[in-house]
Amino acid sequence: YTYSMNVTCKLKVNCVDLKDASDMIGAFVGGTCRGVVNSSNVVNGNYLAFLTVYSNSTSGETVTFKIYDASSDTEYDAAITASFQDGAAYGFPTTPFTVLTNNAPTDIALSASSVNENAMNVFVGKLSAVDADAQSHSYSFAAGTGDTDNASFSVSNDSLYVNGTLDYETKSSYSVRIQTSDGSCTYQEVFTISVNNLSEPPTD
Repeated sequence: YTYSMNVTCKLKVNCVDLKDASDMIGAFVGGTCRGVVNSSNVVNGNYLAFLTVYSNSTSGETVTFKIYDASSDTEYDAAITASFQDGAAYGFPTTPFTVLTNNAPTDIALSASSVNENAMNVFVGKLSAVDADAQSHSYSFAAGTGDTDNASFSVSNDSLYVNGTLDYETKSSYSVRIQTSDGSCTYQEVFTISVNNLSEPPTD
């Protein structure tokens, strides 16, 4: 091959950094291997691969990657690609390029965040995840900052519901911490649920 570029990378399988000097990465163009190396260089706790990718074109080819996880003796297709450019450098030892098998979710949206008081087991809103990969997601409550009122709500599939009823005069807003998972990677976010005050008939 006439041309080359360098990729300094760390390897990640299902959102877990690989830390074995026997792990490997291979670069491919159209099924042809254009470079392969072990991730045997340790920098700041990261096991890095210093990969040289070769080509007979100065630019334009799409480079795909495969990861070999030595601990499980498993090969994975990476979920990321690179565009070949002669002399280019993807990543550096202090800021490595991450080659991963699965992009983690990066956000959760809730279609509505307020409910009327005194409504029994009322539907709050639909949950949806932002993820670079086209995957299905599950939702659940998570422990941590902002989980104060998790027990006052329930999650069914991708829907958030009130458990029982909420009373504005008792408490006007609630905090829940929700996690989404694509099966291997997760993301958590805190939501504030507001309670709408309704006119109530006098009781005395």
